[in-house]
Amino acid sequence: MNLLAPATDWTNQTNEERAEACAAFLFTFRLLGPADHYRTQNQIRARANAQREERAKGSSHV
Repeated sequence: MNLLAPATDWTNQTNEERAEACAAFLFTFRLLGPADHYRTQNQIRARANAQREERAKGSSHV
């Protein structure tokens, strides 16, 4: 990957997808080790799942 090339547009991606892509990028360049990458991905998913649950609760009361 050429780090000096223009970055791609992140249109039509959720913040969850962006965070996962960032973690994968850091792991690819060995800025996150395997355990940190695994932990980071799990935290991203857990927070997103909690937000989905909150959103579902909020919309069921409408």
